[in-house]
Amino acid sequence: MGRKHRRRSKNLTSGHLKSVIFSFFRKNPKKRYNAGQLRKKAGLDSSKDAISHALSSLEKEKKIRHVKEGRYTLLKLPGNSGQKSSELSAVGAVDKIKSGAAYIVIDKASKDIYVPSRYLGGALHGDTVEVAYVEIPWKKSPEGRVTRIIKRAMTQVLGTFFPGKKYGTVVASNSKETFEVYIGLNDFNGAVKNDRVLVTITDWGHSQNKAIWGKVSKLMTHLDEHNWTMHSILLSNGFES
Repeated sequence: MGRKHRRRSKNLTSGHLKSVIFSFFRKNPKKRYNAGQLRKKAGLDSSKDAISHALSSLEKEKKIRHVKEGRYTLLKLPGNSGQKSSELSAVGAVDKIKSGAAYIVIDKASKDIYVPSRYLGGALHGDTVEVAYVEIPWKKSPEGRVTRIIKRAMTQVLGTFFPGKKYGTVVASNSKETFEVYIGLNDFNGAVKNDRVLVTITDWGHSQNKAIWGKVSKLMTHLDEHNWTMHSILLSNGFES
């Protein structure tokens, strides 16, 4: 009769528990596990709540990803597999898709690099970025994350202005996405609620969830729908008004 595996200590610290779980995922990169399955398969005596907390923390650290119904799998990104030979980097342009994710288009490359929305690092459509990625044999496209925004595609945006007590906001959009720009009280430039305005970006923020700040450069209330759309297209392609 085979010898039973001994369970690990119940007194694992949260850091140690995360390390054990991450190591288990790296050894089983194609598998999907929930907290209960991990407790059994990895021989853990920690509670399901503790394991669930560790899984959530590892997801925030971009080491694993949630699949469905509480199950997680290893996130196939540079540094997670432990195989340095698979780590690659490239520079390309962001091409956003409807889901919010993007493909990084690399000049002369046969395949574009897929980047989930949560790993774009605040990059917008058309931006030039550096991306770290890995080739995944069973997927059509390499997958990665934006590590640096090299050049913004736009310096100005068009949008609708909404004033506030501490700051205003402009709901801006281009051909691929909609986003919000914050306007300081001294930068309204005479704009009132629902005015269409031209905004010059003054601060793009520094990560995925950092606020974008700008100032109203010009009121655009005179534009009809056709000219509004044309101006928006031009700005999305790097032209200034």
